[in-house]
Amino acid sequence: MQLNRLLKYLIITVGFFTIQNSHAQLEKHSFESLDSLQTIEERPVVVFFHTDWCKFCLAMENTVLTSDSVITELNNHFYFISFDAEENEPVTYHNKTFLFESNGVNSGTHQIATHYASENGSVSFPAIVALWKGKSIFQRNSFMDEDELLSLLKRILSL
Repeated sequence: MQLNRLLKYLIITVGFFTIQNSHAQLEKHSFESLDSLQTIEERPVVVFFHTDWCKFCLAMENTVLTSDSVITELNNHFYFISFDAEENEPVTYHNKTFLFESNGVNSGTHQIATHYASENGSVSFPAIVALWKGKSIFQRNSFMDEDELLSLLKRILSL
């Protein structure tokens, strides 16, 4: 009898973890890889600029960017980059090198975030930027829910 219960428990547990891990994985790329990827297949680029301390960024990462429909759309039609705007490593994109710019002790913003996600001279997070051939074709510096992001992705594909 106890063996039967244990067997049921194991089947339920294994089934639960299998379902949990069956979600699609979002393919993430880097700015450095874009030039070679674009030679294979030209696609629009969606960049998610975020920071570690931003609650809205974390909410987008944990909800919107884990949605199967968003993941499917991004993986099938876009190159997606998740970029920490406080990253301090140099980034080379379109033959230009972008650096981290410190603005105090342990604070600052990466030049690539400032270049693509600035609004009225400053960057707020989260920021979603769509690029086509290195040029910004869309920018929004606020939380986007799943429906808003899917609508945006469909509009970009119709351009």
